[in-house]
Amino acid sequence: MINGATEIALTKLDVLEGLKELKVCTEYEIDGITTKNFPLQPKKLEIAKPIYETLPGFDGDITSCKKVADLPANAKKYVDYIEKKLGVPIRIVSVGPKREETILV
Repeated sequence: MINGATEIALTKLDVLEGLKELKVCTEYEIDGITTKNFPLQPKKLEIAKPIYETLPGFDGDITSCKKVADLPANAKKYVDYIEKKLGVPIRIVSVGPKREETILV
């Protein structure tokens, strides 16, 4: 929002392999008030309580995936979820540490 990003690179998707669930912070509670905005003031950040949405995790080696459709179903749902929540298209998905382990969407 602040930087006016028009697309995103989602990196390190492979490090989430094997997790039973994926927690995504979607809001913060500060002094009993819920906000979607990241608290910028240090005092508010110190007392902010993250509110998470939980998604199912995924198993399997994704480093050989060449397109998002090749990802395990829950990994694809995670990518779709992040894209929808941020409201910005994901154009690159990193599925491993090597250069060729990158999906161009």
